[in-house]
Amino acid sequence: MQDAPSRVRPPGQSPTSRLLGHRRGDPWYRRRVGTHSVRDGSSSKLEAVRAVAVLGVAVAACGPKHARVDVRDAPANQTANALTLDGGRIALEAGGRYDRLCEGARGASSKGAGCIDHHFYVFPVVPTSAPATEPVPAWVTCSGNETSFEACASRVRAYTGEIAGSVAVRLGTTGAESGWEKAAKEAASRHGLAVAPRAPVLRLGRM
Repeated sequence: MQDAPSRVRPPGQSPTSRLLGHRRGDPWYRRRVGTHSVRDGSSSKLEAVRAVAVLGVAVAACGPKHARVDVRDAPANQTANALTLDGGRIALEAGGRYDRLCEGARGASSKGAGCIDHHFYVFPVVPTSAPATEPVPAWVTCSGNETSFEACASRVRAYTGEIAGSVAVRLGTTGAESGWEKAAKEAASRHGLAVAPRAPVLRLGRM
């Protein structure tokens, strides 16, 4: 009985690599890798499509929400990121302001007391038939970078669209008193107004 001829392993190839077909010259290896490449590529594309779909749903869920409400109902709407207010008018004659000093200028600072970090200007939005004692349900501010109350008032006066805009803040909901709230309180003190809790401040014309 003759012994079976011995199989000579090609140089550089281990038994394990031969077993798994990891020799690039092996046709089975090419078929195997090619098959896996196609399958893995299709799987990657499918996963990418799924990821895009999930991202789209997340963006839709977290994206800006707009609501159209009567001005008196503005404080009750706490979810919309932008509002259009019906039944109101902007009382330009009753605006308020607050100038926030630079961080260092609030104490002893080389910048000096004249350094202003941000200007807050607000104007009340009141129902067209509201009595003077009714709390102001909403406020607007100019959406530009005006550095004077007069410039902001002129911008608001020149606006001809609906009373609408993105919500900058809702008064009394931020914990620490915001600059918008301080401006609204200044207007209330100066003009004898009452401020409705949670009244939104809208960046006029900016959605």
